[in-house]
Amino acid sequence: AFFRLQRGYEHRIYESWRMRASKRLREIMHGIRNKGAPHGWIREDLWARLVEFWQQEDFKKLKQVNKRNRASSTGGSLHTGGSTTYEATRERMAVELGHTPNQSEVFARTHTRKEDREWVDKRASDVNDAYEAELKRLQDQRQAAIDAGAPAPPQSTRPRCGHE
Repeated sequence: AFFRLQRGYEHRIYESWRMRASKRLREIMHGIRNKGAPHGWIREDLWARLVEFWQQEDFKKLKQVNKRNRASSTGGSLHTGGSTTYEATRERMAVELGHTPNQSEVFARTHTRKEDREWVDKRASDVNDAYEAELKRLQDQRQAAIDAGAPAPPQSTRPRCGHE
């Protein structure tokens, strides 16, 4: 089970891993902070320091600022998922749809109103349009490389857009 990476992609692979690992760690820490109990992998002395840090006024103020920013129609992204993580939404959708939903499907589910499936705001619609356009551009670029007989760039299912 050996494989080779095309030269020059190591940085992109590392960045993708780093972003996903960072997001997952934030989700884990958010969960244990809300639960109020440590996981088995956090030593007791470190847990005590975390609890102390989370109780500081500076942390509480920052938490409130971030909450307001997320709710802002100009600086944040309004979404309808509440406190449910994207990963939990994706898992629920996979059961419901019978397949693993792609990024666009999850974004649409979490940024449209349930009653009419309209976008929650113009920014969500613009982000979706930019994402879809970038995905099409990458797919066209990949197909052009294949048609020209050149090594195809990796297939992207999650292009980077300005909102990330």
